[in-house]
Amino acid sequence: MTLNTPLLVETENGNYNLTIEGARATDNRNEFSEKEVKQVVFLDYTYENVSFDKDDLYIDEYAFQVLDDEGNVLDTYPVYDENRTPKDTPVGGKCKASGTFAVPTDSKNLNVTFVRGSQKVAKIIVPIN
Repeated sequence: MTLNTPLLVETENGNYNLTIEGARATDNRNEFSEKEVKQVVFLDYTYENVSFDKDDLYIDEYAFQVLDDEGNVLDTYPVYDENRTPKDTPVGGKCKASGTFAVPTDSKNLNVTFVRGSQKVAKIIVPIN
């Protein structure tokens, strides 16, 4: 998997493209969260439904296993980019989305694995901007 390059995912129910666009730190914090974090990071991605027709395609932050540079498995974090929310996407449609992760270190990268069911599909290292 390569940054900003669509990955074609072929399934028994049809195909779709997934593109990892980048990772960006945000100063936004959730006042009700008790997670101790050094960084909150948005993982930006786009998905396009080529022919996945069992249901509309929906890919959220739980489709990714994310680690920091020290190998810590990251939790999701309750802050959202309202302009990049996952949506049910019909054949021919595409969606820009973000997942938000709590990073407990000063990590410079996210180590991202795209997971479909229990299968690890692709890995990528994404620099945090």
